[in-house]
Amino acid sequence: MNQIALGPWVHGGWGRSDGDHLGDVPFNAKTAEDFRKKIQFPFFEFHLKGKGKGLPNASVFETGTNVWRKYDRWPPAAAKPQTLYFAAGGKLSFTAPPPTASTNM
Repeated sequence: MNQIALGPWVHGGWGRSDGDHLGDVPFNAKTAEDFRKKIQFPFFEFHLKGKGKGLPNASVFETGTNVWRKYDRWPPAAAKPQTLYFAAGGKLSFTAPPPTASTNM
């Protein structure tokens, strides 16, 4: 069985802070503390000591809503692939840019 936990930190950030922000982005939640207490500790208790119950296949922190989501599979069954495109001004868009003229030399 594979399991994945996706949090809003730099690599290893869950162990060095309380995870309430990433750079200038606040999460209004102590994501690292929640991860250690509700995901990491139960994972080790279950797999090393046979205590408790297993975790879902995916535990993912959803930025914007600032909520941990749990899924029985990854990607989630309801997920739909979408293509992102680079847009002017360093932005991203779900709309494809217009084709550009090219010349053959």
